[in-house]
Amino acid sequence: MDAKDYLRQIERQKRYIERLKGQLADLEVLAEYRPSVMTEEPKGAKKPIDEMYNTIIELKAKIDVEIARLSQMYKDITSKLDSLSNPERGAVLYQRFILGKSIKQVASDLDKSIPWVKVASAQGLIEFKRLYIA
Repeated sequence: MDAKDYLRQIERQKRYIERLKGQLADLEVLAEYRPSVMTEEPKGAKKPIDEMYNTIIELKAKIDVEIARLSQMYKDITSKLDSLSNPERGAVLYQRFILGKSIKQVASDLDKSIPWVKVASAQGLIEFKRLYIA
């Protein structure tokens, strides 16, 4: 894993949680709809209602675990970025890889030139890799 991949873990984790939330929303709609139109389980139903409710409970628990994991990742990565020798490099990497901003957006936010942001980003990634990526 290189420094960019390491820093992009947060974004990947956020997308994973959003997919889980989408699955949960779909199941909740289905679970809400099915009991209101049926008095008993239809023959050949893909999932019994009880199993669907259990899946919902398990999915909610999994989302909670993944959110806690995301929170810990965020703390770990921001702590590492804060410890870089040049705080501006940490700020550039934070905006680029945690917030997902473009180089142009970062340059505008930090009131720096685009070439400066590119250099700071490259130097920050080198230092981050040297310090934290085995």
